[in-house]
Amino acid sequence: MSEKIIAIISRVAKKPASELIHHMEDKRLWDSFTHLELILSLEEEFNIMFEPEEISEMITPKLLIQTVEEKIKNES
Repeated sequence: MSEKIIAIISRVAKKPASELIHHMEDKRLWDSFTHLELILSLEEEFNIMFEPEEISEMITPKLLIQTVEEKIKNES
């Protein structure tokens, strides 16, 4: 699952997956517009909806992955 999420982040943020993997906790990998694009792409791909507080907290690749995986698990 995390590989698929990283692939989406890589495509939307226009960053190599290897860079994302090596900087899983870096908060400066994308700007606010890209953040919204990421949220929309993830919601569409996984058929989930994020709460506003979740959106503002998912600021690193690691947090994006954790939140998406948790959402999918809870909605199953």
